[in-house]
Amino acid sequence: MRVADMGEAINYNCHPVKWGRNLPTAFNSKEYIIGPGEMWDLGRTIGNSPPPEVGLLEARNAISPQTFDYVNFLYDWTRTSTFTPPIAFGEDQGGGQRSGRTLEIRMWPLLRSSRRSRSYMAAGLRQMMKIAAKILLQKKINDVSMHAANRILENDVVPSFSPLMPKDQAAIVDQIVKLMSTPTPAISLATAHKWLGLGPGEEDRVKEMITDPDFQDLFQGQQQGTPEGETA
Repeated sequence: MRVADMGEAINYNCHPVKWGRNLPTAFNSKEYIIGPGEMWDLGRTIGNSPPPEVGLLEARNAISPQTFDYVNFLYDWTRTSTFTPPIAFGEDQGGGQRSGRTLEIRMWPLLRSSRRSRSYMAAGLRQMMKIAAKILLQKKINDVSMHAANRILENDVVPSFSPLMPKDQAAIVDQIVKLMSTPTPAISLATAHKWLGLGPGEEDRVKEMITDPDFQDLFQGQQQGTPEGETA
């Protein structure tokens, strides 16, 4: 109600009540409409016939300054209600910091809302996939593999979403190195290549490179080190 009152106040300020004195008989709101593109016919001059004349009614204070404040208020209110911080629109709020952690803190309302929406959506997609898999198993369509339908029912196929906040390349490499350095590697080579954005074919190329004799000689030379006086 208060927001509507603000809009009404601006509306009255932009379109005030008009009054007149000694107006012609035909002068009324229906004949002389206030609006864009409207034209008033004020009649003809009595006596000599002057040339035709067309003028413009200049509007005073056509747009109230409070209108822009009101629009900005609605804009900020909409962003707040959708959990979208100003930093998402490039407004830095004068912080002057560009670190990833600072950005994540400022984006936290939107991240929290997005993660909650993703959890609801993932649950709905998984339920829909199970229903579709049961229908496929019952209908036994030739073009659909029963193994694929069974994998859906066994939760081997699940919805996957892209990360909300991008990580720095250095942070990704550091995380991969730590996971690969454990006694039992905590990450597969395929997943590591996926994180690095190298694609699934990179794993096969790495395996071919490892079995290449030239690579083995080069790798052993790097492990042993370069003797002093020789150029690597």
